[in-house]
Amino acid sequence: MSLSPAAAVAPLGACVIRGAAVVTARLTEIPLLARQPAPAGAPALPARFLRHADEQTVVGLQAVLRTLGAGDPAHPRDLTGDAVVAASCRAGQLTAARTMVGLERQGPVGVTPHVVPQCSLHSLASAVSVALGMHGPNIGVAGGPAAIREGLMAASTLAMTLTAPAAIWLIVTGWDDQPCLDDEATPQTDPTCRSLALCLQAIPHGSTLPREMPHLVMTQNPQHATEDRPFWEHCERLTQGRTTAVDCGRGLHAVLQPGINGFGVQPPSHRQEAA
Repeated sequence: MSLSPAAAVAPLGACVIRGAAVVTARLTEIPLLARQPAPAGAPALPARFLRHADEQTVVGLQAVLRTLGAGDPAHPRDLTGDAVVAASCRAGQLTAARTMVGLERQGPVGVTPHVVPQCSLHSLASAVSVALGMHGPNIGVAGGPAAIREGLMAASTLAMTLTAPAAIWLIVTGWDDQPCLDDEATPQTDPTCRSLALCLQAIPHGSTLPREMPHLVMTQNPQHATEDRPFWEHCERLTQGRTTAVDCGRGLHAVLQPGINGFGVQPPSHRQEAA
């Protein structure tokens, strides 16, 4: 069966995009970003909450906070039942490298136990869930270059079972270029870390797609070829309000369709050209 993103009827897993944000920061900017207060209109974080967090966790959580800050301050979202799907690409490598060097040079006293909870596949999802008091499912997926496609697949699948009015927060993170390290695990480059946050609300199967609002649908067409784009290019397309299709394999395609005002993604304040 083939499902068209332009069809009037919502297929299984279709979602309205209630909010979105893109955040970019250079490696050297991330420590300052971790200490910044939450944007106006977003919930405040506990003091020093991100002290030991991985770089991608810092940038990913910031994208969620900016999405919340752009909402209606008179009607803040109830986040209690919301779910989190976090898809990272090679997160935790910097801390892992520092840990290996410290272990070799100083033994167990040279490493921190924080590496375990802060640098796992589920660290970003857990951090967002704990920071914002969400009690819905929180899962980490991907871990490699296919992060955006695996994140979209997981979010769309979860949308088939999640009970309204709970939302799904899809967060995708990655480096434009992996940091280069010397023998001491000290970064020799200052690459850009990028995050995309989408607040997704499931559309009941069979109801009418809201053409005026941005939405996500999964389509099935084994003959259709989708261009394989880097993560930064997907972020740029969403910022520009352009329809974006992501090949999810086995003939499945995630299609992000803009509404009358695009996707509502503002250009990131930490904007850097992709390397």
